[in-house]
Amino acid sequence: MGNGFLDNWWRDLIAVVGVVGTMATLIALLISIWQIIRTRRASEATKHATSETLEKIRRQLSRYTAANLTRHLNEAQNAFDSQDWKMVVVRLGDLAEQAAQVLAQSDGSGTDWGQVASELRKWQNTIRTIGSSERKLAQSQLTKWNDFTQRTASQLDRLNLPF
Repeated sequence: MGNGFLDNWWRDLIAVVGVVGTMATLIALLISIWQIIRTRRASEATKHATSETLEKIRRQLSRYTAANLTRHLNEAQNAFDSQDWKMVVVRLGDLAEQAAQVLAQSDGSGTDWGQVASELRKWQNTIRTIGSSERKLAQSQLTKWNDFTQRTASQLDRLNLPF
């Protein structure tokens, strides 16, 4: 027997268990580090996929909004041609509301949608006045209307690009 209350066999056993425990701890630490790296990579892949999905949703919303604006403009032009002033006023109001939404979305087309919405509201008031007074449309107003609708259609075309 050696010195102390345990003999050498027990001391060797405790030393071997200590070494094995230390090795198991180091292996567990390496596994934990490996899992953290994998989790970080998965998190980055998820973040990338989320960003791509969000961008696709924004493009689809922009496409939908452009189609809706174009439809409202076409309906306003058709109502204008048939002198249905109430419908023109309604569609111009719809256009102004959606132009304000496009402004909030910051579409990146270079168009000042706040200015477009303001101009739409001015035309809405002009047409409302014409409809309520039942006066004839002056040739200069007709020319301005045609210029306005052509310019607005061009701005909508830019909103629809590139897809």
